[in-house]
Amino acid sequence: MNIQATEKVIETSFWVAANCEHCKDRIEASVDVKGVKFAEFDLETKLLTIAYKKEVININQIHQLLAAAGHDTKKVKATDDAYNKITKDCCKYRDPASCKKSCGSSCKSK
Repeated sequence: MNIQATEKVIETSFWVAANCEHCKDRIEASVDVKGVKFAEFDLETKLLTIAYKKEVININQIHQLLAAAGHDTKKVKATDDAYNKITKDCCKYRDPASCKKSCGSSCKSK
């Protein structure tokens, strides 16, 4: 989907820490809020492409939502408490050894 930046809708992409499909699902769900028109996370590039209404939500709030869900961005690091709430079915992206144990071949750790 290609949403052009207008006076009311901003489209941007930025890096979010993640390794597996569980991460992708959680990232996209965490920004499924009022004001966000589109959000898609690319697991290969680790880029979240998002379009949002700047009158309703701002980019800092979006980064905070991701951190609250347990995912680091270059602007905001998730607290240890938020990160530790990630389910054990997930790769725990900060620990590559955990990734291999929990999600096997679906993991994209590098």
